[in-house]
Formats: sequence, structure tokens, C-alpha cells
Amino acid sequence: MKSTLLFAIIISLLATACNGIIEVGMEHAPSGIPSLAATAIIAPTQTEALPSPAATVPQPSPTIQAPTQNKVKIFLIAMGDAGQTGTPVGCGDSAVPVEVEIQPTQGILKAALTTLLSIKNPYYGQSGLYHALYQSDLQVESASINGGKASVYLTGNLSMGGECDTPRVQAQLEQTVLQFPNVTEADIFINGKPLAEALSLKGTVPQPSPTSPAPTVNMVKIFLIAVDDNGKTGSPVGCGDSVVPVTVEVPPTQGVLKAALVALLSDKDQFYGQSGLYNALYQSDLQVESLSIEGSKASVNLSGTLLMGGECDTPRVQAQLEQTVLQFPTITEVDIFINGRPLAEVLSLKG
Repeated sequence: MKSTLLFAIIISLLATACNGIIEVGMEHAPSGIPSLAATAIIAPTQTEALPSPAATVPQPSPTIQAPTQNKVKIFLIAMGDAGQTGTPVGCGDSAVPVEVEIQPTQGILKAALTTLLSIKNPYYGQSGLYHALYQSDLQVESASINGGKASVYLTGNLSMGGECDTPRVQAQLEQTVLQFPNVTEADIFINGKPLAEALSLKGTVPQPSPTSPAPTVNMVKIFLIAVDDNGKTGSPVGCGDSVVPVTVEVPPTQGVLKAALVALLSDKDQFYGQSGLYNALYQSDLQVESLSIEGSKASVNLSGTLLMGGECDTPRVQAQLEQTVLQFPTITEVDIFINGRPLAEVLSLKG
């Protein structure tokens, strides 16, 4: 009887399953097991394409930060520097680079020139470097580079402070352009005229000189004698001595070579301070009449009275004068005259 009843129930369930109807009381289903209906809903069918995340969810593109600053160089003038710290410039000066910051830009050549031309002080900060363009009112009309050649067109008013500002202005503009490795040649025009022509016209008109204070101190060397030193502390000099440099301060001046000679000739003590160095010129009364530098050769004209203390003072005087002039790297040769006569001739007469 029981087996017959069980068989009837199984037949009934099979019939119901074939009709597609199964009822499961969810309140009786274990909470940790999902129902068949829920599983059927979340399972993807074979014909559905999974969505591409890139297609349906736009991703933010990365942003590239522009550089916060660009650095370029502008060129200013170290007056009386004679090429020691930069490119030699006429009148015994140097063109010296100074690094400055500019706003990020593709036109870095134009930005460098604009920065240079925007400075309106005769001296740059505390550096003491002179700016020969400070009185000018120039703007960069255009700047381009073709091959290794830069073409720069400036417009406005060019004003200079005297004859020596002609090479200074040329050096400042040209060196500011030529700082870039891909530029080997610079053509600069002011109001349509080549720079050389514009400068030659301005050079004939005296302009007021700058009134701002120059640097407070210039340092130069004078040369004295270490007696019986035998070349241990300086260059050997006849009679077993050495000629030794001593750094001294001179008043600010454009003529640093002249200042060095004046400092040497104005020392009237036989021995320099506590150093024990001997000054073979201490008895003399000599002044710098004139001096000039042509290429790497300096010509010095002294006037006055030369007095020496004995035979050994002859090479000492010669060494002191010559080495004081030759301290500057751009000078490799010197001609010194006393009262119009070559130094060697005067010393031979005194010896």
C-alpha cells in the first residue's frame, strides 16, 4: 500500500515538471542558498556580448603638466674685467651671462631678448654688472631661426651712454642670441637697419652716462718681491728672488688695468705691511700717463722719476711692472715706456 502511494506521488511530480511549473516556498528555503529563479536571472545567455568597459565608461585622459619655469641667459657687461669672467669686449670689458627665469613659451629666443630689453636699471641687482641698453626703448618685432642663422628684428629707440657702449650693446644682443646651441650666426636689425649700421650712427652722438652707483669694490693684484725666495712662492726673479701677487682693493672704475698700476706705484712703503714683501718702486715717483690694449698686447706709458736701491732692483722693478700688467688673461704681451723710453732702456741706464 505504501509503495503504491509513493509511486503515485513520484508520477505526479514528474508530470508537473514536464509542464514547467515548480513552486518552492522561499520562506522554507535556506537563507544561504540562492533560488533557481535568481540564478537564472543573473547568468548571461550565450548570445549576449559582455560590454567593453572602455566603450561604456569613458576614462579620463592623463594631463601633462607644463614646466613651471624656463631658464635662459641674458648677457651684461663686467666693466674693466678685460675678459677675465666672460667674452672680451672693447674698452677692456667682458660680456657675462646671467641666468634668468621666464614664463614657459615656445619662443625662447624672443623671450630671452625681451627679458634683456625690459631691464631699465643701469646696473643689474647687486652684481654690479652694467646694462648698456637700460636707456633704450626697444621691442622684439620678430625672431626666427633658419638653419644655424637667427634673424632678429627690433623696433624702437636705441640710446647709449657713450662711445664704449657701442661694443657693449653689440655684445649683449649678439651673445644673448648666440647662447643657443643651434644658433651659430646672428643677424640683428633695428628699425630695419643692420645692427652695425644702427650702432655707427648712434656712436657719434654723446649720451648721458649712467648715474647709478657702480660696484663698491674691485679686486686687482699688484706684484711685490719675496727677497731670496728663489722662486718658491712666485715667479723667479734675478738675484734669487720671487715676484709674488698680492690682492688689493681699488675704487670702482672701468679702467681696472690702470687702477692696478696706480695702486702699485702709490705704495711708498719699502715693505708691504707685515708680509715682508719688498717694493722696489717705493722711492720712485711715477704716474700712469696712458695705456691701451690692442688685441692681446698692452702698451703702458709712465711718466715721472724712477729711483732704485741697487743693481738687484733692476730685475725687480721690471718684474713688478710687467707682472702687474700681465695678470689679466687677455694680455699676453706688454710694452712699458717711462718718459717715452722703453723700460729695458731706462733700466739699463739706471743699472
